[in-house]
Amino acid sequence: MPDEEVAVELEQSAARAQARGGFAAAAAFLERSVALTVDPARRGPRALRAAETKRLTGALDSALALAAVAERGPLDDLQRAQLDVLLGRIAFARNRGNDASPLMLKAASRLEHVDLRLAHETYLDARIAMAFAL
Repeated sequence: MPDEEVAVELEQSAARAQARGGFAAAAAFLERSVALTVDPARRGPRALRAAETKRLTGALDSALALAAVAERGPLDDLQRAQLDVLLGRIAFARNRGNDASPLMLKAASRLEHVDLRLAHETYLDARIAMAFAL
């Protein structure tokens, strides 16, 4: 049963767990938080955070599923670009193939308008992905 109050508490627990290095616990808390969220305006950003945390734990299938949830929710320009970065990083982690670089370039281009530091970092990631794809 959806419950916004519990979802917020789970987000707070995830932040505490992540601060202590407990990424797996944080990912589980965030994933549950997404499941309890009714409001799409909150579900999208929560799913994006959960997907990134799942990626950090190596749970790539779960990260992709959460990324799909995030994609359906309303995201602002920065969050949409972060989703592109996430998808590129997942593609790179999965197969080091040609699909990662175009995703990263798209994300970097989108980021130029909202976060130059992250855009630069993402262009570097795209370049690394290109080198592995050769």
